[in-house]
Amino acid sequence: MKTALGRTRGARSRRHATLLGAIAGGSVLLLTLATGPAQAAGTAGTIDIGHVDGLHVALNEDGDQLVLGSNVDEDDYLPGSGFEAGYYPGSEVDASHGTPEYDFTVPAANFDYEPTAYPDTWVLPADEPPSFGTDPILYLGIAGTGEDLPAHGTSGPDVAYSLFNGLSTTDHITFDISLVSAPAGGASDIPSADVLGADEWGLTFDLGGSATEPIHHHFDWTFSHAGVYTFAVTASSDNAAVADSAPVVYQFTVES
Repeated sequence: MKTALGRTRGARSRRHATLLGAIAGGSVLLLTLATGPAQAAGTAGTIDIGHVDGLHVALNEDGDQLVLGSNVDEDDYLPGSGFEAGYYPGSEVDASHGTPEYDFTVPAANFDYEPTAYPDTWVLPADEPPSFGTDPILYLGIAGTGEDLPAHGTSGPDVAYSLFNGLSTTDHITFDISLVSAPAGGASDIPSADVLGADEWGLTFDLGGSATEPIHHHFDWTFSHAGVYTFAVTASSDNAAVADSAPVVYQFTVES
């Protein structure tokens, strides 16, 4: 089992008492990434800049199945970015049954952000920019919860529960990410991930981050052309008592 080479960020120093949060277990999640401050067509809210753990894993209430959602880091939230910090469950961002309440955008500043390593390419970078205030890009990664996230709004009674409710520090979690569709001529890559097949990548992590946040990594994720990309994502563990997550479909609309 290979551990992904993405960067690791330490546990967050604090969390607000009120987080937007819970996961609707088994839901299909659709995240739309578009350009600039304008909202993507057909959406009610836009997450466009700042620190976003776009692929976020937790456990269901019974502690026997993984669930996926997304978390906007409240410590790196940028006022005026068009979204609120906190946890976004599938019930709030699922576009498979209609317009989501929120989506994600990649601003124009993400294009050619790493001109030496990835010229003329949109990049979700592994390294956090030195200043979000002067370099307002979307900084997206992977995380897992070590603390329960309170229910919010339309999510009803559902809560994203700590991974340690069913897993231990000796267990591992693997994210399987498959490219489902891309614009004509478009390609995407996750250079540090394991290559599982054509347009399919695996990222495996242990739970050694911290008691409050056992997983937190960032990695380079590239897009060669503007347009719509969709990825199917599942999360699994090597613990036989914990079932894999339901598939989640993330959509990235990359615009010039």
